[in-house]
Amino acid sequence: MTPIGASALAQWPIVAAETILFGTTAFEVALAPRDPGARSPLVAELAPLWRLLAAILVLAAPVALVVEVAAMADAPWRAALAYLPEVLRETHAGRVWGCRLVVIAAVAVVAFGFAGRDRAPLPLCALAATLILLGSIASHAGDWSRAMVAVDAVHQAAAGLWAGALLALCHGEIFSDRDPAARWIHRAATRVSATAAGAVGVLVASGAILALRALGYDSSRLLYSAYGRALIMKIGLFMGVVAIGGYNRYCLVPNVAEPSARRLLVRLVAVECVFIIGVFGLAAMLANTPPAH
Repeated sequence: MTPIGASALAQWPIVAAETILFGTTAFEVALAPRDPGARSPLVAELAPLWRLLAAILVLAAPVALVVEVAAMADAPWRAALAYLPEVLRETHAGRVWGCRLVVIAAVAVVAFGFAGRDRAPLPLCALAATLILLGSIASHAGDWSRAMVAVDAVHQAAAGLWAGALLALCHGEIFSDRDPAARWIHRAATRVSATAAGAVGVLVASGAILALRALGYDSSRLLYSAYGRALIMKIGLFMGVVAIGGYNRYCLVPNVAEPSARRLLVRLVAVECVFIIGVFGLAAMLANTPPAH
């Protein structure tokens, strides 16, 4: 496997976990219905997912760090371990990694110690947002300008809110069995649909800015560079997700009170989530591929 492929594979779980953690906690904090009888069970339902995401971060972060150090030192993974203290102490990437490890440790403490409590989603959301920002600082955008770092962070946050809201909706489907009128799922689906539409707009705008900067404002580099070809694959998969989301928004959400439409909606949302995780993988690939410009 090439160094770029190894780095992308190591970063994929981290990108997916931190963005989904941000999205699911943001959904619970800002979008979930406020019914006391529904909201607390939703926290309990999502708590195992938050613990799983925290465990993924704890396990994947050291591996990704070692892989990155090995690529920097052009050395085997085992030999790279000797360079870890120097990299963490004396390089920009190492200092950012040090901050990320501290935040990941805090995520683990909150997730495993307090995730089932009603107040846990807010600190988890803030910690996940911090991880997204640190990832943007360490990305190509960090080499360009602070404005590009902000654009990249907004791009990742929008993707996380979209994916997290969809996953939370799948978890929330449990309330359709407890509420014969399906009031919870009806209101949540409407909010998730509106959120997804807004997130798509933000993703398209911010993604276009980042792509133009990475391609050096030369569209021919889409075909004649590794970065451009990876970007095409990401855009293609993203458009597939948008197509499913559009069908959900305009065909199923208006009829979500009907059991058949509700069941189909949840199934398609699950498929949409799988596609989005694939998009995260391609995003990790882009983050480890030298820009065409």
